[in-house]
Order: sequence, then structure tokens, then C-alpha cells
Amino acid sequence: MNDNRVVPHELSMSEQLSLALRLLERLHLGGDWWLYSRPQSKGYESDWRKAGRHGPPRASWLARDHVFFGVHPHADIPTKNALGKKRDQRWVRGTVHNIAAVNALFVELDAKDTILQPEWLPYYVTPDVGSMEKAQARGALQKSQTAAIDAALPLRLEEYKQRALAAVQAAPVRPSACWDSGGGYQAVWLLDATLPVTDANRGDVAAMQKEWVRLIGGDPAASDLNRVLRLPGSVNRKPKYGPHGHPVTFVWCDLDLVYGYTSLAASISPVAPAPVTPRTVYVP
Repeated sequence: MNDNRVVPHELSMSEQLSLALRLLERLHLGGDWWLYSRPQSKGYESDWRKAGRHGPPRASWLARDHVFFGVHPHADIPTKNALGKKRDQRWVRGTVHNIAAVNALFVELDAKDTILQPEWLPYYVTPDVGSMEKAQARGALQKSQTAAIDAALPLRLEEYKQRALAAVQAAPVRPSACWDSGGGYQAVWLLDATLPVTDANRGDVAAMQKEWVRLIGGDPAASDLNRVLRLPGSVNRKPKYGPHGHPVTFVWCDLDLVYGYTSLAASISPVAPAPVTPRTVYVP
């Protein structure tokens, strides 16, 4: 069997991680730095790695934390956080402005985004917004809607996940790799050549990524170039998955399956319908 075409269900968690490291090697070509990331009480902690050194995350992270990786390589390590304040490199994540190259397009599809209104409406509790300003009322309505969706999700989780996977499978071309993140699926389409990102094309590349997410029906809030995704071979440790969490594992991975950037761009139509319809705020 070609080593680049793996049957994921045959792999142990350590083998899943080894395959993920091979994928990361491909994703991080053309830059000087890349990162692992984990959520902490005061924000996301970063573990910056030099390009070409694709070792596993710290064993302590794998043993007890959510572990994410930056999709694209960076030209340098930012010295300021998102608010413009100087921070230690442990507490800064990559910014769109220091992305050095792109080696794939990506998408993230959450099972919860496939739940239809009639499926979550029985769990909806109408908030009292009579005395609220418009923005405050909208926030209260959104909070109630999110709570109803969260209540409906575990009742038919596998069904909703299958809907998310179907959206990935309905893409114009098959992803090079797709993995189960616990609450949905994440996927990448590898490029056949590294695309350097400069100030001249950064806006166009960022727009292309957002349009790709729209085409597939992914989460529009997870379409930025400095996105982090869950690491296959790690564990989603959200409490709803129980004391042992949910393993993050490949559905498939074919490192030989690559696409030209322009051919992927040609797949995008201004009127192409998304398989998963973006959600609007429900007003009772």
C-alpha cells in the first residue's frame, strides 16, 4: 500500500499522530515558523516551532489538553497580541499579516451547524427582551438559540455529524485529508505547489479561503488565514465527551492528492449554494 494513502481505522493513536506530523510537514512549507496551540484560562498558549522540525507536541499537552496546530506557516513570531500589546511568545498566536505561505485550503464543519430549526426549537426558552436595547436584545436571543442548539446536539450527535461529513464529501473535489474533530469534521485540500503570501496577494488569498469555506458550507468564523485546527492523534477533552474525551482521528488521508490553486479557484461560483445554510438569529 502507498504510504501516502492510509486506511485510518487501522491506525493506533500514536500512528494517527505520526501521520498528522507528515501532513504538517506539507502544510508548513515556505515559512520559517509554525505553532501548536492549547487553550488556557488566560488565553491560548502557543508552542512555536522552527520550520522543518515537525516533532510531536509536548507529552504533557497530549496527556491532558486540547491540542491545535496552525494551518499555515509564518514568516516570524509576532511580538504583540491581537490587542496590540507586547506579550511573551507563549501568549501570542500568528496573525494574518505574518502568514508566509499557503499549502492548502481548509474547512471546518461543526455538527451543531447542521441542526435545523424544528430540531432545536423544542428546547428554546424565549428571553425577556422587552426593556433591552437592540444590540442587547439580539445578544440575548442569540444566547437562547445557542443554548437550545446545545441541548439538541447530544440527542442525535452522530446523525448531525453525518450531515457535516456529507457536506465535506459533496465538495467539488475530494479533500486530501479529513478528520473527526469530535464535534464535526475538519479537512484540507493540499496544493501541488507552495503559494508564497506577500502584502501584494494577501487579501486575495484570504478572500479565496473565505470563499472556499462558503462553497463547502463550513463555519464562516473559521476561515481566517491564521486558523488553528485540532491535531489528529490528540483528544477533544470537552466535558460532554466524558472523562476520556473524544479521539481526534483521520477519516481519510491521501498526501498524494493535490490540486492546483487556480483549479480550486475555478470551482468557486458567486452563486454556488452552500450545502450547510448559514444560521440566522431566531426571533420568536
